Amino acid sequence: MEKAPIFVLDASVAVKWYAHEAGRGKAVKLREHYADGKVDLLAPGLIAYEVGNALRSHPNATKTIGSSAVKALYKMQFIIESLHTI
Repeated sequence: MEKAPIFVLDASVAVKWYAHEAGRGKAVKLREHYADGKVDLLAPGLIAYEVGNALRSHPNATKTIGSSAVKALYKMQFIIESLHTI
């Protein structure tokens, strides 16, 4: 079986999963491909914090969407890459 390609997930893309803004359709399609096993996602270790913080002040987000989004991100179980110092 062929291994799924790996995409690096930026917080700006994950924010589009939860808040309506330009480019949301492509972002949602990426999430669907991940859910279907067509791609794997690699994300920085701080992605949940970055997304939660961005949604906290996003003009198109509700008050509770930030915490819901963070919980959902943890449940997705994509590859988390920690930052290393040299």
